[in-house]
Amino acid sequence: MYKHYILAGIFVTLSLPGAFASGHNNTVVTLPGGELNFIGDVIDAACLVDIDSRKQEIRLDQVNNAQFTASGSSVSAAPFSIQLNNCSVTTSQSVGISFIGVADERDPTILATITERNMANGVGIALFDADNNLLPINAPPKDFSLLSRGTNTLHFFAKYRSTLPVVTSGSSNAAANFMVTYQ
Repeated sequence: MYKHYILAGIFVTLSLPGAFASGHNNTVVTLPGGELNFIGDVIDAACLVDIDSRKQEIRLDQVNNAQFTASGSSVSAAPFSIQLNNCSVTTSQSVGISFIGVADERDPTILATITERNMANGVGIALFDADNNLLPINAPPKDFSLLSRGTNTLHFFAKYRSTLPVVTSGSSNAAANFMVTYQ
């Protein structure tokens, strides 16, 4: 008789997990997971500015302040470029580039350096095209011919330019935006 109770106890014990599993609730819970913002532009332009050209950091070499021999002297050319992609020469034959920024108060054709502690004095940043022509800040766009369909790369230089006869040492940082005008 005890065997029947033991076997019945074993049977009940073994069948309990199945009973609990069959009572499992199949409720689906959906919670907010986050937000996605999609940002883009559809434009009617002759070219598209390459994504790597849109935000650049141009490093100028260290220079000795004695290299500035007079007010208006320029030293240390740092090259940079603006790449235009998917250009259509049927839409536009030329592109204009202008640089916008805070102009130096002594020489409004160049960028003023950011005024902070330990900054150089008597110097700004001048921008030049590939032929070494000064591109004044906040001026009308300089025109460049589109050379070909597809990709066109425009080359420029940034240089330190003295605004005083004597330049003091320190950091010399500036910032500019560029505008692209299709004609």
